[in-house]
Amino acid sequence: MDRATLEGLIQDLFERGRKKGLAEAGVIVAETEDDSDDDKTLDLIAVEADIKKIRGIGEKRAEEIMLI
Repeated sequence: MDRATLEGLIQDLFERGRKKGLAEAGVIVAETEDDSDDDKTLDLIAVEADIKKIRGIGEKRAEEIMLI
């Protein structure tokens, strides 16, 4: 394995770990190659809070929506 291949492998492993960590923290990572973090993530906690603000949506329904 040459240096470039090893660097690519390490970067891939790092990116997978980063995405898994963000997912466990409640953030969805888009599958884009753009380096801007604002365009790549979605804060699920904020989304859930916004969903709960909608009239007629309670805790159980918001939980069902978040599971989907």
